[in-house]
Amino acid sequence: MTRIRLYADDGQPLQLELDGTTATEFELEIPGRATRRLATAGTSDSPVVGWLELTESQPVGAQLLFEIRSGENLITQAAVESSGTAKDHW
Repeated sequence: MTRIRLYADDGQPLQLELDGTTATEFELEIPGRATRRLATAGTSDSPVVGWLELTESQPVGAQLLFEIRSGENLITQAAVESSGTAKDHW
């Protein structure tokens, strides 16, 4: 089971709606070599700044893709890739 915890830029828990659920922490089932897409409600008037902590019992490599959309139109996109699996850093 994968756990994601969200934090505001000041380190306090950040409450966010992802895929219809509002919380500061989410548990997800992500099978190996799989992709999981999470989408916010997109109702904020301005971008929310923060960070997340991902916890998994198995070694993890990740790529995060951030998109800004207006309706169905893609405005911009940015990707962040991990520098290796978590086991490589311990």
